[in-house]
Amino acid sequence: MKKIITLALAALLAMGTLAMASCSKEETKTDDGAAAEKREKIVVYTNAEFAPFEYVADGKVVGIDIDICQKIADELGCEMEIVNTDFDSIIASINSGKGDIGASGFTINDERKEQVNFSIPYYTTTQYIIIPKGSEIKGVEDLAGKNVAVQIGTTGDLIITDMNLEGITITRLNNAYDGGLGLGTKYDAVVIDEPTAKNIAAVNGFDTVKVEGLETEEYGLAINKADADILAAADKVIAAMIEDGSLAESVKYHTDASAVTE
Repeated sequence: MKKIITLALAALLAMGTLAMASCSKEETKTDDGAAAEKREKIVVYTNAEFAPFEYVADGKVVGIDIDICQKIADELGCEMEIVNTDFDSIIASINSGKGDIGASGFTINDERKEQVNFSIPYYTTTQYIIIPKGSEIKGVEDLAGKNVAVQIGTTGDLIITDMNLEGITITRLNNAYDGGLGLGTKYDAVVIDEPTAKNIAAVNGFDTVKVEGLETEEYGLAINKADADILAAADKVIAAMIEDGSLAESVKYHTDASAVTE
């Protein structure tokens, strides 16, 4: 009988230990009150060839998008891991669950919404043409018969392709900066989003021309559809950064810094 009692007490103590262990894991609550295990890290996929939103300085990936994502990680109480990869692979990587956030100056559109969720918008832009000084190109119609470089999978790529200008040659590159390096020799023009176009122009002494007749675009962070907690944190952080002016400060800082760094 003593052995039975001893065994029973040992079993109860073991159960209590297990219960304590299971309760020791920190839990958070989602908006609907459900328990959610706290994240150790968020994985951010980016293409660090899109200054001022993401670029490499002193061996580190930095930029406006990276500032936002770091604040999201802080909001969630976890670490941030950055994966620098090709732009046109990022949405698929987020959709498949390889990464949690796609941060690379993504224009919010219906096609991408089928694969991922988007945060609230944090930046508004449009398309620009980068040209050498003294170029005869004054508008998008002048790209007919020219060799035009675009970054593959970007809005500029899609728009110039859809225009179907007569005699145009479109060269699709992994990043717009390679287009800038070949501008005036390999390419007559580069088409990319305004802030990056102006960054490339400032670094290399080029001119820019706005692509007229286009609606403005809004940038958002691409987030896996299963990650409701990250989406909620992203919206909260972006709204706060807009409200307190820290987003505007990030834009100014990285616009100035990347024009020197690149």
